[in-house]
Amino acid sequence: MDRLFKEVFQNAFLRKKIFYQVANDVNCKTRSYKYCFDVYWLLRKKYYSLLQLKLKHNEYLTFNKQAQELIFQLQDTNLFIECYKRLNFSSCGQVDSANSVALLINAARGRNRGNIYYFLEKINYKFSRSMILLQYLVEMNDVPLVREYLKQTKYVEDEIPFYLAIETKNTEMIKLIFDAPRKDYGIKVFEKHRERLLTKAMASGDINIFNMVRNYVDEAASSFFSFKKANVLANDQILLSRVFNTSIRSTNTMKYMIENYGASVISRENMFILVATHGCRESVEYLIDSKILTKETYCEVMAKTLLCYGHFQLHEFLQIKFNLPFVPAPKDFNYFRMLNPTKSLDEVKYIYETLKVFPRFDDLEKSASISLDIFKYIFHLFDPATVVADETLVNSIVTKALTNNHFDIIIFLFQNGITRSVWGRLESLPISQTIYFIQQCFKLCTPSPQHVPHLLETLGKFIQFNSDFKMFKTLFNEIYPFVDDKKLFYGSCLCPAARAGRLKVIKFFFDNGLKPDQKSVFPIVLESARGGSLVVLKYILEKSYQDTQEIMNQMTSDSSILMNAIANDNLDCLEYLIPMFPPNFSIPTYSLASSLGSSGNLFMIKYLYGLSAFSTNTTLFGQVLHECRMNGYFDIVRYLLEKGVQDLECNLRLMNPLL
Repeated sequence: MDRLFKEVFQNAFLRKKIFYQVANDVNCKTRSYKYCFDVYWLLRKKYYSLLQLKLKHNEYLTFNKQAQELIFQLQDTNLFIECYKRLNFSSCGQVDSANSVALLINAARGRNRGNIYYFLEKINYKFSRSMILLQYLVEMNDVPLVREYLKQTKYVEDEIPFYLAIETKNTEMIKLIFDAPRKDYGIKVFEKHRERLLTKAMASGDINIFNMVRNYVDEAASSFFSFKKANVLANDQILLSRVFNTSIRSTNTMKYMIENYGASVISRENMFILVATHGCRESVEYLIDSKILTKETYCEVMAKTLLCYGHFQLHEFLQIKFNLPFVPAPKDFNYFRMLNPTKSLDEVKYIYETLKVFPRFDDLEKSASISLDIFKYIFHLFDPATVVADETLVNSIVTKALTNNHFDIIIFLFQNGITRSVWGRLESLPISQTIYFIQQCFKLCTPSPQHVPHLLETLGKFIQFNSDFKMFKTLFNEIYPFVDDKKLFYGSCLCPAARAGRLKVIKFFFDNGLKPDQKSVFPIVLESARGGSLVVLKYILEKSYQDTQEIMNQMTSDSSILMNAIANDNLDCLEYLIPMFPPNFSIPTYSLASSLGSSGNLFMIKYLYGLSAFSTNTTLFGQVLHECRMNGYFDIVRYLLEKGVQDLECNLRLMNPLL
């Protein structure tokens, strides 16, 4: 592969042919291999192979602060090591004690054990005290890492690691954290936060973990109050009731609490509501066998809770068990009141046919976010005319259906004569569904003139985010007949096409009579420079118009197009445009300095510094130097210092310390 790479890319003719084919045959933006040096951009776009290639051939790369963070989040440890080596020996700045903790936190957040171990073993890094880092290490459930951290930093300073240790359900991790020395605030953690520690331990569902944590809490209480072993739960009824509430999540933990502390700790109604919330049949059967839940104690609130949480089988079991009627349904229960509405059509039928719940418009609105089958079933419970007449309801249904990608519900509405409120929300459809949706809807309902802007907005969105040319033509052919003023395509579609580098789309519009005149094409040229599409820029300026004087006059009357290219880091577009401008052109210094200082593009700065229009502007490059120093672009700082540029703001502060 390396041999092929060298043979192809070191041959100027082949390289030029390849780049031309890519630029002209693919309906998307391209970026020159030379300018792919921003590691943050490469990692954000997940161009890992390209980054590996550049690292291997020791090519120029820039590492800003965001790049350093992403490097430590890399899942590929080998790529992390190569990036770290280059980062640490580059002029872009080294990983030092000031930022190493933050970077290790990024690695821990990404669960990247290999990166952390490399840092500890190969770099011989010593942990600095950071509770945030410890929290992520505990979440990783990596006992050796946590043990090493505690060995170096000595103690735990807040309560969060204790909670996280419990959540790992790893007794070794829990013991490691709970046995660690606790300085100052940490010493009081068992006293001050015992309720949360015990409830979290109970929420784990593991009795052994709960007893383990309870022993730590009891021992801490003993040291505070007496020499006798304390029993915190037995002496604190409020704490006991809260732990009991948590225990009801699991049958085993609930049985443990009832057998050890009795069932009278909390009210029967609260207990039944909590059991109904979790919907565990085993727990219900245990309460029945224990004579805690009987026909006399079973209440409507428990029945309603079971239904609201979708535990229909358990509700049916209890109604039959206690020989209770299914009708009337619990008071105020409706489909829309369910916390997690059922997606089962059979269960929906159970609500209306078995429980005889009266349907409401709220139920129909709720079903629009669930599925077409359920929506259709509830819809047919109403007189369609009453649904059509309620404009607020229709608007809400359309919004929910589109938001949840249920365009099949919209088509169902169209089939039933409900056509309003749809086209105005067309842009919210996922790109992948747009063509099918429009094809189906156009068959059922012709858009009216007021819908045209929404159709064009949808087409423009498709052009910008989807490079499939065949799909574009299909969508265009559906929409085109409804657009009377063809100039509307210019802003809605040509600008997004230029911004996204859709050369085929631009050619298609121009070849089919949708070509703006010279006075109207400048916004499209501007978007080409903004998006970094050199091929679109060249096509418009060189091949589309016989006389480009009007375009040139607009372009060179101000520097907005150059600023667009610079601000968006598009050096190839800038190199193409600069020769078209008069020697004495200018760009506002502050805006330019801010863009250059934030982008960290050394090639861009070298190019601009080599232009006579810029090289004498000491104010500009002094500000750029200051911005790059603040942003950590030390390769640019070194270059500008070698050119004799001075940091004007730094000098000003030295002369006047009060600034």
